[in-house]
Amino acid sequence: MITRKEQYDWAIKRVEELLPMVSDDMPLDNPKLIELELLSNLVSDYEEANYPIGPAKKNDVQDFPKIDVQDYPVDKDILAGTIVIPAAARTSPAWFISSPDSTT
Repeated sequence: MITRKEQYDWAIKRVEELLPMVSDDMPLDNPKLIELELLSNLVSDYEEANYPIGPAKKNDVQDFPKIDVQDYPVDKDILAGTIVIPAAARTSPAWFISSPDSTT
């Protein structure tokens, strides 16, 4: 059980170190995979207890910009899941919108 912020910070750092060392095809008894799963669960428990996310307040929801999705052409390959968008490209809220200049 993580009880202090210092433990939490260490666990987050260790999870980040472990992520590139594991893969989906690893055996479930791999020590790094086991450590990652255990630490991830501990981090999740700590976050739920110390950083709870309550229900959205009406004012919070009203602050989101309203857009009409009909105004934006969406790439059908992305919707079909045949194109993988790199994580770095997903920093923009409009990463999924096609444009005439798009090379995809």
